[in-house]
Amino acid sequence: MLRFLFLFLGMSTRVLDRLAAGDFLESAGRDYLAERLLQAIEDKMILGYGLGGDMVLVNSYSHNLVIELCISFGAIVGGLLLLVVIFLLIKGWLGAKEKNEKILLLALMCTGFLKLFISSSFMLEGMLFLLLGVSIRLMRKRAESRALLLRREIIYEDL
Repeated sequence: MLRFLFLFLGMSTRVLDRLAAGDFLESAGRDYLAERLLQAIEDKMILGYGLGGDMVLVNSYSHNLVIELCISFGAIVGGLLLLVVIFLLIKGWLGAKEKNEKILLLALMCTGFLKLFISSSFMLEGMLFLLLGVSIRLMRKRAESRALLLRREIIYEDL
């Protein structure tokens, strides 16, 4: 029943099919991909292979954001990019003051960030970029409200 609902909504049923078959925890070839790509990262740790390097190396996306960033940009720049993304997400979360903002961020984190550790590619995932945009907007909103409070305090002190 749930499978038909997913199909009706145009969603993938891979997870449901794997659960039903009892082989959900099997790698389905992803271990091989990870091994090949990790070796490739060691071979070109500084510069990487460029965008889509995983597709060239293993004819598939890496199914892992960390590996994909390191393949694309090298271990140093890829690692820094990952840290920047995590920083933006944390600052966005801290900037979210209303319940609906936190719910939106949580939904986008699940669909646009966490998903990239088990499937897809950051180049294909528009939700990741939406998440980053929302996070940056919430950061700016928090900074603007702090600046406004600071101005009010200065005005009241002058009176």
